[in-house]
Amino acid sequence: MLDHEVIETVEKEGATFTVRTREGRSVTVTDVPPAMLSHFADWLMAQIAGARVFEHVIEVETGRASALPPSGPPRTLPGGNDVHVAGESFHFEELRAVVGPAGSSFGATLLWASLVPDPTNPYDKNAVKVMIDGRHVGNLSKEAASAFVGVATRIRELGCDARCAATIIGGGREGVFGVVLDLGTPDECLECLSDPRG
Repeated sequence: MLDHEVIETVEKEGATFTVRTREGRSVTVTDVPPAMLSHFADWLMAQIAGARVFEHVIEVETGRASALPPSGPPRTLPGGNDVHVAGESFHFEELRAVVGPAGSSFGATLLWASLVPDPTNPYDKNAVKVMIDGRHVGNLSKEAASAFVGVATRIRELGCDARCAATIIGGGREGVFGVVLDLGTPDECLECLSDPRG
């Protein structure tokens, strides 16, 4: 087992994944159900990107990620504007896992979300992932990511956990989730990130 090592690379051949860690160990995963192959591959890619940016530690057995002890407190970004997350439908299982029992009925759940720059994203060099409880639940829209590119760059430079309030709306066994972030303007966020007190 990989214990709590950092995933560095993944090779996929058919339904078989070979995961190699930064420590030089590897494990082969062969029991991924066909219906979950694309979700599992997406999850692994999210973990690799997160590890490279924030040194996230991956627990392969549970599929959860947690940050290494931070060098300082998380940077809490200012709020004031509703920023709607894109792509939640691709992360239904992650969202349902985050809200737990609340996922069985419509309502709203307030949580902290971390903004994780994703410069290796092949579709958008300014991509920013939205992570809640170590799970990738969506991305900033291309428009929002473009507006917040300076903020994402600063987060990457600091290597910090930049978080904001997030509301998860909806649920149900076959329901639809939506995620709305409470974020200040890009300038307000940059000002917060420039404050040495965090």
